[in-house]
Amino acid sequence: MTNPWEEISLDDYEKHMSLDTVRQLQAMNSIMQEQFAAYPVETAAVLGIAGGNGLEHIDTDKYRRVYGVDINADYLRAASQRYTQLSGVLECLHIDLINEAEKLPQAQLLIANLLIEYIGYGAFQRAVLQTAPRYVSCVIQINSDEEQWVSESPYLRAFDRLDEVHHQMEEKALTAAMVEIGYSLILQESYPLPNGKALVRLDYQKKGEKVINLGDCDNCKHRFGFKKGHTLCDAFPDGVPYEHTEKDVKSLKECNNGISYETKEINEEQYLLCDDTAEHWLITHANECAEFEEMLKRIKSQKGFKRKDKS
Repeated sequence: MTNPWEEISLDDYEKHMSLDTVRQLQAMNSIMQEQFAAYPVETAAVLGIAGGNGLEHIDTDKYRRVYGVDINADYLRAASQRYTQLSGVLECLHIDLINEAEKLPQAQLLIANLLIEYIGYGAFQRAVLQTAPRYVSCVIQINSDEEQWVSESPYLRAFDRLDEVHHQMEEKALTAAMVEIGYSLILQESYPLPNGKALVRLDYQKKGEKVINLGDCDNCKHRFGFKKGHTLCDAFPDGVPYEHTEKDVKSLKECNNGISYETKEINEEQYLLCDDTAEHWLITHANECAEFEEMLKRIKSQKGFKRKDKS
């Protein structure tokens, strides 16, 4: 019997995922931009590539090879046709991850978004071990209603057979499976969706690798931008070197150019009365800085704060 994903048309899938009541295609695109930029790597493998949503964020100055893997050959053809500018970097591979994990190439970064729920923890462990990445970045869907895990839409019938392969996901269970094969959790972020569901990004690092302090540079007052996979700051205006991110930058007397880490000031009014995006930003970054966490507590203690008039 064929895998249900081989029967779902890309048109139905993308139209469903991009509906205003779902908005997972848009959320995933934004997340993939962050994933491709996050780590000092030159090769990546994307499992469950579908039509290639998010591949436009591949920096060809940074990546020499990105493997796009999917069980649906039509999806792979569409991705190849859409991203001809990635010729020589993007290589699409038709692989059944449950039965053919041994065909996976090795890569320094493994990305698996909304994929693990359709192959299970065990198959994902085998895929990780075969790929042998330094970093794993994945997104799972958390469902408030475990019976209705596919959102209502005019395209719902296209997904009728997915019950055959779907596994309910839990953050703790996934992390336990990753720890079992030698990977440690280094980042967890939640992205609320309009239908009461949520996407959760979980990043893991192979044990023995130097730890990347992801939040430190972002929380420094000298940071002013991001370009081609590197944070831009006053100390490194052309981009913070990857090796610098492996240091405990908060303890350094100097990062570069006579400049050291300084925690940026937080304007509570800026976040307290703004829109939902800022509230979400606080929620997803609360674990990075004690000041953010305290601010978030104050926000949640207030009743019905409203969007501030920007005029």
